Parts: sequence; C-alpha cells; structure tokens
Amino acid sequence: VCQAYHLRIIQIHKAVKLPNLKYIATLRSKSMEEKILLIGKLIQEGIEGEAEALKDYNRELAEIYALDAETGDKCAPVIAEIISDELNHIAKLTALYTELTGIAENKE
Repeated sequence: VCQAYHLRIIQIHKAVKLPNLKYIATLRSKSMEEKILLIGKLIQEGIEGEAEALKDYNRELAEIYALDAETGDKCAPVIAEIISDELNHIAKLTALYTELTGIAENKE
C-alpha cells in the first residue's frame, strides 16, 4: 500500500508539473491527513499557475488589440484556443484535488 501511495504521489507531482520533489521526502513523516493536505496544496499551486497564465494571455491579447485591431482579430482565435486549454487544465487539476481531498465546490 505504501509503495502504491508513493507512486501515486509521484504521478500527481508529474501531472501538476511542479518542481518541488522535496515534498516527497516531507510526506513520508506525515500522517495520512497531513499528506493529503500537502498534496492538495501542491495541486492548488498548479491551479494558481494556470490561472496566472489565463491572466497573462488575456492581457497579451488586449495589448495586441491596442496596438493593431486587425492583428488582434488574427491572434484572437489562437489565443482563445490556448486559453481554452488552460481552462481544461484547471478543470482537471480541480477534479484531481477533489478526488484526493474529498473537498468539492459548494453547489449552493
């Protein structure tokens, strides 16, 4: 079970693409609840990175339009596709976070 759990942590780490391998060593000395919360924190950092990318792409598109509307029209579909990918990453990371922690968005 511990080996499978350790492999799952590595899979999550790779999925989130975070360079913080130091967390793997830290997790060994923690309780299961603490491990889940630490992994959740890593996933949340990945979500924050994706959200930051969204802001950057929107800002870049606005700047392109400000410089030249025709170029903005040409760039908009490409940037929209990239933004769509970022939103997909956020959705996948959020689902992973919910799966691991059992904490989901409030439906109310």
